[in-house]
Formats: sequence, C-alpha cells, structure tokens
Amino acid sequence: MDDYFYPYNTEKNFDAYIFSRAQDLNSELTLEEFRTAHVDGLVKEIHDAVKAYDPNIEFGISPAGNIDNCINLLFANPYHWVEQGTVDYLIPQIYWGYRHPIKPFAPTFEEWKQVTDGSDVRLLVGLAAYVIGAPMNLSEDEEVNNEWVNNDDMMARQMETVFSGGGNGVVFFSYSSFFAPDEGTEEIVENEIIHIKNYLESRG
Repeated sequence: MDDYFYPYNTEKNFDAYIFSRAQDLNSELTLEEFRTAHVDGLVKEIHDAVKAYDPNIEFGISPAGNIDNCINLLFANPYHWVEQGTVDYLIPQIYWGYRHPIKPFAPTFEEWKQVTDGSDVRLLVGLAAYVIGAPMNLSEDEEVNNEWVNNDDMMARQMETVFSGGGNGVVFFSYSSFFAPDEGTEEIVENEIIHIKNYLESRG
C-alpha cells in the first residue's frame, strides 16, 4: 500500500459532518484522533481481508519518509500499525541524501528503526533511485544541492547504512531508473550499479 491517506492539508470541512456525529458520542474527540482512527481502521480491514484470504500473504505499507508528516498531516501513524499488528512490514520512503537539511538519511532511518524495534514487523527502506545524478534546490550550500550529482555511490552507502543498522532490506524507487536512466545520468547510474554489486559481493 502506498503513502496516500488523508492528502496533505485536507480542509477541516472535508469530513466535518461525520466528525460532528462522532463528537456527539465523544465530545472530547479531536479531529486528529478521529482521522487517525479512520486510517487505523482502514489498515486493519485490509490486513484482515488479506489474511482471511490467505494467512501466508504479507501486507505492508510504504509510508512517507517524514514520520512527523505521516502522523500530523496524513493521520497515518505507523506506531499504531506496529502495535496493533496490522502490517507485516513497512517500507518508509526515505528518499533523501545524507546531507538533506531537514531529513538526512541516517538519522531518519534510525527514527524508523524505533518504530519497528521490539516487534515482528520488518523494516525495508525505500531508496530514491530516481534522483541519482539529479541536482536539488534544498539549500544555499551547493554541496548539499549537488550531493546526488557529486557522489556515484549513494545507493550502496545507503544500503550499508540500512543493513549495518539492523534494517531488513531495501526497495528501489524506481527499479526502472537503473535500466532507463534520465538523459545525462547514464554514467553515474552505471557507476551506482557497480558500487551496489561491489557492496553485495562484500556481504557474501
């Protein structure tokens, strides 16, 4: 399941009527609690339907990489899904480099590790193959903006961060980025593939 729940900045009047009905039963209920409960319920219903069909099928979600935004803007609380046992795995979309000014890769991965630690839920990390070789507009620091341009081993380094830090795997978005790279990024993509292969070989 992908990362869209309540869209960003959903207006308060979007579900005002049904929320008012819920408040008739619980006057202390907040809109945030109401929406989060709806998302939790949706996740549980899908999980239960999948498991009823075949208990061996795994169900997981690929939430947005910023946990605060997930919880406070999308009303998608991954802590709840882990606690309630309604996902088998999570694939957070940590689509940023190590020097990202707001959500640098390594500490963001550690935040997600805390979500799944102590549970049976596996943590796979979504990596941004689609931005290999792409300049960003993130900062006045050009080294930050060009992190994906100046480094041709981002994927391998991020894989090493995930596996050495106790993550269970990685997922590339998009896998096709390795085979149909954007014009002008062919060489850096080829180098990324070489680094990935070398890293995997070093793991045996």
